[in-house]
Amino acid sequence: MKLKTVVAASAALASIFAAAPFAGAQTPGIAVRDSGPYLGGGIGRSQIRFENGSFAANTPLVGESRDRHDTAWSAFAGYNFDRRWGVEGGYTDFGNFNYNYTGAGALAGSVGRADYQARSWWLAGKGTFPINDKFEVFGKLGLAANRAEVNGSANSAGLNAVLGTPFDRDRTHAGLLAGLGAEYRLNRQMGIRLEYDDYGKFGSGGSRNEARLNLWQAGLTYRF
Repeated sequence: MKLKTVVAASAALASIFAAAPFAGAQTPGIAVRDSGPYLGGGIGRSQIRFENGSFAANTPLVGESRDRHDTAWSAFAGYNFDRRWGVEGGYTDFGNFNYNYTGAGALAGSVGRADYQARSWWLAGKGTFPINDKFEVFGKLGLAANRAEVNGSANSAGLNAVLGTPFDRDRTHAGLLAGLGAEYRLNRQMGIRLEYDDYGKFGSGGSRNEARLNLWQAGLTYRF
C-alpha cells in the first residue's frame, strides 16, 4: 500500500467521522468509555524499501542482495477526547536490515555488508468510526522522527574502494505517518487491534541511507 493511498483513505475516513451519525446500536455487556487515556503495544512485520540507489554498488563486479523484512515492535499511549477523536504517540523499533555485497571478477572473494537499523518516535491525531460497542475502525495521521543508523564494511581494500566503506552514518528525518486499523474490545478495559502504518522517509538526500518503511502489526490496548 502506497503512502498516498493511506493518506487518501485516512482523509476519506475523517470525512465520514465528521458527517456520519453514531453507527450501530450498542449492545449490552460493555460500558463504552467515550474518553480517557490508554496504553498499548504491538508486534508485527516491518518492510523496508531502499530508495534512490542509496546502497547500489553500480558495477557488474559486485553482486547485491538485501533484507526487506524484519520483526518490529511498538509501544504507545493515547488519549480519547470522545469516541471519535483522539491523539496517540509512541515509539517503534523496526528491527535490522542488511544490504549484502559479493565481489566477482577482479573482486572475487570479497564480501561486504551495510547494516541498517531503523526506529521512530511519533505523534498522530486519531479518528475512530464505531461500528458497534465492541468493534471500531480508525485512521491516524501525524509526524514521525525517523532515525536511521547505518554502518558498512568490507573485507578487502578493493571492495572498500568501490563501496566507500567503512562508513557509519546516523540520520534523523521528519516523516509523515499515516495509518489505518481496526480494534475489537474484549471488555471495558482491554482491546485487540490490527493496523497498517506507513512512516514515510528515513535518511536524507546524499547521505546514502535513504529508505521508506511501513509496518503491519497486531497489538493490545488497555483503557483506564
